[in-house]
Amino acid sequence: MSTQHRANTNPVRIHADHAAQKRLGDWTTARAFEVCARHAEVVIDLRSPQIPDGEIQLNLDLDHTTLTLLVADDALIDHSAWLGPAAERSSRPTTTRPAPAAGSS
Repeated sequence: MSTQHRANTNPVRIHADHAAQKRLGDWTTARAFEVCARHAEVVIDLRSPQIPDGEIQLNLDLDHTTLTLLVADDALIDHSAWLGPAAERSSRPTTTRPAPAAGSS
């Protein structure tokens, strides 16, 4: 009998609407997650040894939600792939007008 765990290729869907969803411990072997939450709190534990090494993908649709990801201490987080309105706002260049010269009207 093999002790290797096969990765789940289907994304795990987590939905929370005015509620709390917590997925803790050895609950999945998936590396892809879709989270849809409104006015909620979601906790996802990604520290399980059952989850194979490699990239984990999160597709998020969040509104007034706190998302907590529990990851291993040595996990590498790639923030460059974050997309959406908040990411677009933070990547826009800021424009400023030059201050008027002293004594000019």
